Amino acid sequence: MTTTSHGWVRPGPGVAPQGRPARPRLVCLTYAGRGASGFAEWPRLLGDTADVLAVQLPAREERRTDPPVTDIDALRGQLLPELLPWLDGPFVLFGHCMGGLLAASLVTTLVAQHDREPAALVLSGTAPPWQQDALGDLAAMTDGEFIRGLRKAGALTPKQIAEPAVLALMLPAIRADYLLFESTREVFGEPAAPPLRCPLELFAGESDTAIDPDAMRAWGALTSGPVALRVFPGDHFFLDTAAADVAGAVAGIVREVCP
Repeated sequence: MTTTSHGWVRPGPGVAPQGRPARPRLVCLTYAGRGASGFAEWPRLLGDTADVLAVQLPAREERRTDPPVTDIDALRGQLLPELLPWLDGPFVLFGHCMGGLLAASLVTTLVAQHDREPAALVLSGTAPPWQQDALGDLAAMTDGEFIRGLRKAGALTPKQIAEPAVLALMLPAIRADYLLFESTREVFGEPAAPPLRCPLELFAGESDTAIDPDAMRAWGALTSGPVALRVFPGDHFFLDTAAADVAGAVAGIVREVCP
């Protein structure tokens, strides 16, 4: 994947420049601390079904020297101007864990302020913010306290647990992302009326100890359209361990809603 000049959007190989696309576009956001490279295989897995665009937040990968964004209003203000030119045709939003929370927040803004609604919204491994508790006073936590909280919540990958040096490199981005999560949770309440009409697809891991699939159903408050829940093998990080299954399910959704 290559990165656009401002760094926020990474289109897959061969994706046409900004302008009305020949294929639907799939916008992907990943979990806390992870970078857009987590979707590097998705253009191959989806084939001709969609153009894959991965969102790259600052403070990771090639943007590791960029200051992190920890406020949801600031994130929307910086990301949406870069993303909007890519959304001039049919598109689907996919987000996993914190990426799902951000996708839900972004899509409500796209509809309310820009009259752009996706053909479908896919939220994976995440519960609505009004169903989630705060991790704690992140600003006051030591790194050790923060890591223990993440482990208790089932929010660290096996690689991060097994390789402390890897976790240490990722920890600033993970901490920044959880501050962003807290900022989003504080302002994103359950809507009084559904702001969306599009189909909503919910993906859950059958062994996920961080997110209860039943709690995910509360996302249905976002849309007057159909809501479906699919369960995949794996824990909270089934996005990585069952990548082909997840990408295949997303491809099927894109084909269904963007014929």
